[in-house]
Amino acid sequence: MLAQQGPKLCQTNSRQNRFGPCSTDADCGGGSGNCVQPPWATADGVVLPFPQGIKTTFTIAAEDPAPTCNHSACIACSNADAVCAGIPGCGSTPGQPAPGCIRNQCCASPGFTIPTFLVPLLGGLCSRLDQYRCGFGAVNSSNPQVGDNEVTKTADTSDPGADCCYNNDPNAADCVGGVNNHDDPAAKPCNTGGSGAGNDIKGKVIRTVGNGQCDLAGINYRMAVPSLSTTWQDSQSPQGQCLPGSTFDPGELIITQVALNAEFSTAGATSSFADLNGDGCARAGAGFTNFNQNGPFTLGPPPAAPQPYDSSTCPPGGVCSTAVAAGVAITGGGPLFDTGFVAVLTNGAMTRLPTESCPCTQVNGCPE
Repeated sequence: MLAQQGPKLCQTNSRQNRFGPCSTDADCGGGSGNCVQPPWATADGVVLPFPQGIKTTFTIAAEDPAPTCNHSACIACSNADAVCAGIPGCGSTPGQPAPGCIRNQCCASPGFTIPTFLVPLLGGLCSRLDQYRCGFGAVNSSNPQVGDNEVTKTADTSDPGADCCYNNDPNAADCVGGVNNHDDPAAKPCNTGGSGAGNDIKGKVIRTVGNGQCDLAGINYRMAVPSLSTTWQDSQSPQGQCLPGSTFDPGELIITQVALNAEFSTAGATSSFADLNGDGCARAGAGFTNFNQNGPFTLGPPPAAPQPYDSSTCPPGGVCSTAVAAGVAITGGGPLFDTGFVAVLTNGAMTRLPTESCPCTQVNGCPE
């Protein structure tokens, strides 16, 4: 799938008609920069207009028969141990990231790619997303549609210990190895200081799929893409710009690097921060936006929309489906610390490619 520019939508900061269609900022309750043409994302309420050229290639190894037709999909990642080509400033030795970077290894040939884009802060920054391991999901072509692919993510910044579940969690299936070891460390101050809960990458994200109702008619898909987000001041780009193809080079100033797991779904997405373990601390950091830091934020259908069963009904070179994502990043560092994000990805029609393999095994991790 190739992303296409879609009709404008009110973004996360909008006080009215949030995530609804718009023509001008007035349709979003006023303000500036609230009516934005997708694809785009917001983090801490800052709009990140995505560039043209976003591509998602997925593999379906085996067909799931009717009536469910819920086909498991894989987004390939060849040589996940390779040094990230787009961020040489993070070091040339695999597994030994330079100061300021959390990792320097990415897929040598990723199934998900997005060109470098501009972050309109501090006079203009460059940012990029690099897939760093295989992604997984599902494509549901059932007709009538019986799939249920809404994605909900609820996060708590508190450290759940090595078992990745809180002492008060009654469901052992939530824990690593299926056992609650009751190993929560002592609570940290709910701030972003040196010993604060926001100043580490520990936390818990509970992910659920489905809301108990069948998705809208059409071909629905849900794709999780483990990505490394790197933002920096680019010395080659003029003030207020990020030149196409820019890379983070040695000697340039890195602003932040964050590991994300954006999960796009044509059925809808919801995310929030919540106090899951009862210690009074759900988030220490920027959150989703300044007027509602904890959320929840929900992107339903619309704007989320599946691809029609007959893709020939889609406009040539136009939008054929809209996938949305909502999630959190427990970054462990400034300027955002614990932050939330939403994204809208307007895609063209799926096209069939020559058969490829995706030799990956899905492994659940922590915090999610």
